[in-house]
Amino acid sequence: MELVLLAAVREGHAQSVVFDSRENVNILNASNAVLTCGQQSGSPVSNLRAAGTDLYWDGGSGPPGGTNWVSINFKAARNIKTVRLYQYSGSQMMTGTVSTSSDGASWTLQPHSWASNGLTTEIVLSSAATAQYLRLDATDINDGNGANRWIVYNLRVFGDTGALTDP
Repeated sequence: MELVLLAAVREGHAQSVVFDSRENVNILNASNAVLTCGQQSGSPVSNLRAAGTDLYWDGGSGPPGGTNWVSINFKAARNIKTVRLYQYSGSQMMTGTVSTSSDGASWTLQPHSWASNGLTTEIVLSSAATAQYLRLDATDINDGNGANRWIVYNLRVFGDTGALTDP
């Protein structure tokens, strides 16, 4: 399956742009994907789909178990390789765990690499995973006050290189 978007209308004919590579499509944009979190403080986890810095998710202070987490149910098995976070200065996740699941109950920790460039963090799984659920747990948050308050402007999830397939 290819993802086709109408790009322009010229002389009465629609032109399309074809995205045939999983690494170029943010699978979190699927309309049926559901986001949940351990807790939130006023700004809902659904804001993670937004672009820019006008909306954000605030995990709140003193989360249960001492860590904030975000989970995504894609409603179908998806190829997952890269997660990109744009985080709030002074409340960003410095380290964390990445887990995947086929049922939302039994989780598999995924080995990954971690690279930050300012407020943008890219998490790349050592090997692509096929899963319906993805969970990020912030195990170390740079908040300076010990409250473990994780604030994220937006979140993007991409697959490994390869063609898109209908799940």
